[in-house]
Amino acid sequence: MVKKCIFKYIIYAAAFAALTLAEKTLGIYGLAIGFLFATSFCRERYYVVLPCFFAAQTLIPFSLNAVIYASAAAALFALAYFIHYKVKLKRTFVESAILTALSLAPYVGLNVSGDFAWLRIVLSLSAALTFGYASAIAAYPVVIRGLRYKLTCGEIFCIGIVVCVASIGLGSFELFNVKPYFFIVAFAAVFLKGTGSVAVLPFGAASGLGMAIGSGNPVTLCAVTVASLVAAGSGRYKTVLSGIVTGVAFALTALFFNGKFDIYSAVPFFAGGLAASCIPPKIYKRTGLTRRGYVGRYAMRTVVNRDREELSEKLNYVSSAFYEMRDILTEEQVCSPDIGAVTDSVCSNVCAECNFCGKCVEKFDIRASINKLTEAGVTNGKCTLLDVSVLMGENCRKVSYVINAVNDGVATYKRILEKRSGIEQGRDMLITQTGGAAALIGEMAKSVKTGLTFDVEKEKLLLEKLGQANVIAADAMIYDADTAKAEVTAVVREKDVKKPALREIVSEVIGMKMTEYSQKTAINGMVGVSFCKAPEYGIMYGETVSSKEERCGDTRQAVKIGKNKLMFVLSDGMGTGKNAHFTAGCVTRLIEAFYKAGFDHGTIFTCVAGLMSLRTQEDFSALDVLVADVSTGDVDFIKQGGRESYIVSQERFERIEGGSLPMGIIADSSPKIERRRLRTDETVILMSDGVADALSADEIREIAVGSGLRNPKTVSDEVVAAAKLRKGEGYDDMTVMALRLVRTNEKK
Repeated sequence: MVKKCIFKYIIYAAAFAALTLAEKTLGIYGLAIGFLFATSFCRERYYVVLPCFFAAQTLIPFSLNAVIYASAAAALFALAYFIHYKVKLKRTFVESAILTALSLAPYVGLNVSGDFAWLRIVLSLSAALTFGYASAIAAYPVVIRGLRYKLTCGEIFCIGIVVCVASIGLGSFELFNVKPYFFIVAFAAVFLKGTGSVAVLPFGAASGLGMAIGSGNPVTLCAVTVASLVAAGSGRYKTVLSGIVTGVAFALTALFFNGKFDIYSAVPFFAGGLAASCIPPKIYKRTGLTRRGYVGRYAMRTVVNRDREELSEKLNYVSSAFYEMRDILTEEQVCSPDIGAVTDSVCSNVCAECNFCGKCVEKFDIRASINKLTEAGVTNGKCTLLDVSVLMGENCRKVSYVINAVNDGVATYKRILEKRSGIEQGRDMLITQTGGAAALIGEMAKSVKTGLTFDVEKEKLLLEKLGQANVIAADAMIYDADTAKAEVTAVVREKDVKKPALREIVSEVIGMKMTEYSQKTAINGMVGVSFCKAPEYGIMYGETVSSKEERCGDTRQAVKIGKNKLMFVLSDGMGTGKNAHFTAGCVTRLIEAFYKAGFDHGTIFTCVAGLMSLRTQEDFSALDVLVADVSTGDVDFIKQGGRESYIVSQERFERIEGGSLPMGIIADSSPKIERRRLRTDETVILMSDGVADALSADEIREIAVGSGLRNPKTVSDEVVAAAKLRKGEGYDDMTVMALRLVRTNEKK
């Protein structure tokens, strides 16, 4: 971290020094300020940038006015940093432009007089704003995104502007009659060539143009451009030879145009090329791999598929373990307590200890008489003197004691029976859950086992097209591009997420309409946006609720449970008010969680029904669930005590009957499940019993068709209004949910 910070100090110090020298050469002010606020836009920290800026502005050369100018700009920069990082406000080009203009206020105030003063002021303001904008565009791929990704045309142009302006300043600086500019430009050209970059020639042309502008000598432009051209074309030579031939090309070109050998220019150029050629090859290799990192990610993708195979194998083992657990629980026999044990206990612990037992044995069958008492106790809750046989009543001297013992035994028997029943019910739930979990994990294993096929060429094409549309993507990944399961993930700037061009270009590259299904914030202001194939249909949905109390006992939910699946739940709690609302809400949330986890219909409803039946409070809930697959138009009607539903169009009217007991009455109740394929002209109507009890099927059809069937909200409103009118003041909670399919290209 410290090395990185020091390296930034050096780079920014050199940049601000070069820009300050360029200001002196051109006779204008504001280039360094423009670059300062460009670094702010790129989130560089003040303690790295401000010292470099302040030193360059005040020491080249030192003056009181320079201190005033630099202090004003530094104060505004610190203010911008506080706003961005402490108050968490977004950075904008407009804000940076305003702060840049305000930073020039001291310069304007102290330079309003003199020849061409206003012209210099206008030029300085224009240069500061224009160069600041260009610097922000140029710095973004270097500081934020990284140079290993393809640059856009705008970024290339802005980088060229920055190199050109910096070269104006560097070209005006001399050290012992030697211009370090030639050393730097030769070093950079050979280094770029060594990394395999194609930017050698554009860099040479931009830097040569800057030097030519600053010195007024076009020979430099020609010499540097020719040398860069030679460097770019010397790829088959070793780097050390590239440095030599680049220096020779520069010297010969300068000699041709000047007619003499310029040692003050040629020697530093040679030295720069040779210095770059002395850099260890591993650094060139590492830099080149970093720059080309996107292209060479095949190994990483192979690892992804390998890890998917390993995960699939582990999931299969987990699935097998759950199946084994289910089988063990299924085979286990749970023994119920024997009622005869109560009789045996009374006979051995009461009668056998009695001194008159022998006489009782002679007169009547003791076991049969006590067994009769036990059966009466189980049937009636307890036994009494009325249940005692005649012979036992005439001969037994401890009848009351025997009756109490039998009742105690029966009470114990019932507690054991209740406990065993609860264990059995919980065991059945666990069998269902383990079987469902095993099936779900098995499906996950199959899905994960299928390796992903990546399309590198389409990824490169996607990045290029996004760049051309000024949608900056730091990365892109496309897999299964030629199938209906195609998915794309692009890491783009936060401000590019909502651009229509992003979705349009993704769809164009994949060759099918794609839709966004998730966003995840990455680092440095980037957002990962994932796309999948757009579903064939969308859903228009409306609901209407009317309740007598503050909280409606009917709970409804419309939620997305998968990429292409939506779930609509209508849970009608027993009665009205708070308790019914709570029960219906619990059931709704539990079912939603199960569906999102990926369980099938049967497992979900069996588990939820079992859980609700375990509650000590008798709260029931009539459940009506519709699961719609927008990729096919199929809908599943799942009814657990729910009322009838309807599919309505101008030509069709179908009634989907309710079925089974409400949720929570018994543990092993099963839902009624029916599947239908809807057309886009059909409307589905779900309703609670408050509406179903008020209106007949024919009335509901007449109301729905009369509403036009285009707007589901209108349908639900009119059905509830008619039901309330029919019931008057004594109506139950009323809820209607209405929906219909629309083709995605019809959605607005």
